[in-house]
Amino acid sequence: VDEVIARGTILEMCVRANRHVGVIKNYGDHPFARLLRMGARVAVCTDNPAISGTTLSRELELVIRTFELTMGEVE
Repeated sequence: VDEVIARGTILEMCVRANRHVGVIKNYGDHPFARLLRMGARVAVCTDNPAISGTTLSRELELVIRTFELTMGEVE
């Protein structure tokens, strides 16, 4: 993680899709907020909206609500 942060690498995170395919059991188990708070650059993504049945707006709402973030933290 330190190298990812040092290089400024952006990590694309698809929280709903990760739960949909069984990578995580609960949204709160996703490392999105932990990585963000550590200083990693993370991007909210939808993966495949047709399969996940989501939009970027819904993903942002999910991330903000699940991890108790502000819009400013995810911009």
